[in-house]
Amino acid sequence: MNDPIEIMRRQLTGLNPVGEEAWEEFSSIWVPVTFKRKSVITAAGEVEKYLPNSTVKMG
Repeated sequence: MNDPIEIMRRQLTGLNPVGEEAWEEFSSIWVPVTFKRKSVITAAGEVEKYLPNSTVKMG
């Protein structure tokens, strides 16, 4: 499965399992994003919006 949200779910569940209701609430604020290689994702002085090593953004 290549769905970024499901990949994030598997990664997080490996650290700390959560119930379905909690997962639905948590995952509802994330949207998949992609970047070209070597793109500046967050410039100096900006607030980080992305999970490292992931393709999802907090919406």
